[in-house]
Amino acid sequence: MGRDGRTALSARPSLCFILPDFDDDTDSHFGHTVRGLEILARSVDLEVVVQHARSAPWIAGAQRVLVQTARRRPLRLLQLAQFLLASRRRGCRTLYVHYSYSGAIVAGLLARLTGGRLHYWHCGQVKQFYPRWGWSWRTVVTKLGDELLLRLALRLSHRLVTGAPRMAEYYVREFGIARDKILMVPNDIDLARFRKRPDRAAARTELGLPPSAPVVLFLHRLAPRKGAHHIGPTAERVRAAIPDVVFLVVGTGPMLGALAQEIEARDLADNVRLLGPVPNRRIELYYTAADVLFMPSDEEGFPRVLLEAQATRVPFVASDVGGVLDIVTPFQAEFVVPRGMIDAFADRVTRLLKDPGLRVSLAEEGLRNVMRFDVHRVTGQLVAALFPEPSTIEAKGRS
Repeated sequence: MGRDGRTALSARPSLCFILPDFDDDTDSHFGHTVRGLEILARSVDLEVVVQHARSAPWIAGAQRVLVQTARRRPLRLLQLAQFLLASRRRGCRTLYVHYSYSGAIVAGLLARLTGGRLHYWHCGQVKQFYPRWGWSWRTVVTKLGDELLLRLALRLSHRLVTGAPRMAEYYVREFGIARDKILMVPNDIDLARFRKRPDRAAARTELGLPPSAPVVLFLHRLAPRKGAHHIGPTAERVRAAIPDVVFLVVGTGPMLGALAQEIEARDLADNVRLLGPVPNRRIELYYTAADVLFMPSDEEGFPRVLLEAQATRVPFVASDVGGVLDIVTPFQAEFVVPRGMIDAFADRVTRLLKDPGLRVSLAEEGLRNVMRFDVHRVTGQLVAALFPEPSTIEAKGRS
């Protein structure tokens, strides 16, 4: 097998991809990852290991899709190691893990023992949510079961892959990762999927919305990291300026109960609708019905929800967190505000709802901007990053 990961039997590079989750009805963005793998399989000999499958995995073009079936953690780790070792024996030198700590640790150890290479994708500002060391059981569990595992995964990987320049700076600053160990490959989106959208009037009818109501969409996990606690106060301020505004809240999470209570306490029942989780394959319906996307996250890396909004021509108001400012244009950046600034959130949302011409201009700007994140283009960048030309490798070795 050559240094670039190609086998003697194939002119194409080989890649083993560890996918944490597969579910046809997922309400997360793993659906985008699966589509990206199908495009990737056109350029590489692809094997996929699925750690958790909630429906029968299918990835068009993959040579193998292996699903972990062991239930107990020690057995799961052994099974994963068995799958990866078999892949290495078939000549696959390059391993790629998407987010999973356990996947990265097992793959990293195996790669170092067998001469492989681990590329680990991680893109999120998790460190700010880790507690300081203390004697409480919860602190110890978080430190050992989350932070320590992430640090070990980062240490064992040969390359950290992340989505944006600001995120690369974050890992250098917060985790001490050497800058030359970091590869930057943005998140992608299949623009062809969003070209044919539902009719706006039909979408609003299906969702039970008045045809002319101003609609703000929140589509994320209902958790502190995603700013769920900012929905109520922002909606209250926007309603003061636009009484018939409707906030559609799509998603579920640990803050669902608290948010429902807050809506009642603020008398927002007519203005905020909690719709629960929706499969990612159906989200076009909700974007089509919306006038503005609201992303008040306290933490992000490279939020695909902003790519979805741009692909569906929906302007957004978002927090300045993670790599958000690396995704947007200067025009769009006017609607990216400091984290937790409720008045600024409400001001920008209100401004957009009251100015249809501005919404159209931002929608057109977003559609132009999102072209650079099309899955075909980004997949090419990923292949080039994982399998650089031999001359490039040799040049780096001499430098």
